[in-house]
Amino acid sequence: MADGQWHKVALSISASHLLLHVDCNRIYERVIDPPETNLPPGSNLWLGQRNQKHGLFKLNYAETRLSQLENCHCEKTCQVSGLLYRDQDSWVDGDHCRNCTCKSGAVECRRMSCPPLNCSPDSLPVHIAGQCCKVCRPKCIYGGRVLAEGQRILTKSCRECRGGVLVKITEMCPPLNCSEKDHILPENQCCSVCRGHNFCAEAPKCGENSECKNWNTKATCECKNGYISVQGDSAYCEGK
Repeated sequence: MADGQWHKVALSISASHLLLHVDCNRIYERVIDPPETNLPPGSNLWLGQRNQKHGLFKLNYAETRLSQLENCHCEKTCQVSGLLYRDQDSWVDGDHCRNCTCKSGAVECRRMSCPPLNCSPDSLPVHIAGQCCKVCRPKCIYGGRVLAEGQRILTKSCRECRGGVLVKITEMCPPLNCSEKDHILPENQCCSVCRGHNFCAEAPKCGENSECKNWNTKATCECKNGYISVQGDSAYCEGK
């Protein structure tokens, strides 16, 4: 450090641990003997000086600066899924359909409020991948059966409802590891599965206040105890 230049020096002592930084770089670190905490009457503890005559009151100004620093506002941030948010930053938690805000180091989230849907008679409210609120999409009708956007029906071939039209699609059904008598055809699907299939493993996500339930041919979301469905949709529930 004898280079005629100013340097930032920080010496910190915590219990038996000593750490020296010069210009914000760690230069020296070691374990020292625990400090004496039981000082007899009449003892002196010198801060920044070796004795009564050397550097007397040199730390007065430094202590003044420290007290000013302690009065400064220290911003508390929030870290979520590897991302850092500053105080009062807001973001959308798409996985749980919530609006979140960082407040003094704590994350506060509220369920997104979806506007009521007034779909026309020829459309149905459906969930779209990547969106939290339902949207209106044209429905399909086949043999008196009503299908929503994305639902499928098995006739002579597999067809899917897209934009109000049943479109023929090619779907390769995987081989089943069960006897034919245990084959079942799930609702709105073209490929059979084995009885006892876990539909929740592939069904749309349920909200944080609802849970997925397996049935014979499908999976549904049901509100947890103490919650009710929002706009008749049990995928998203709120407190009673």
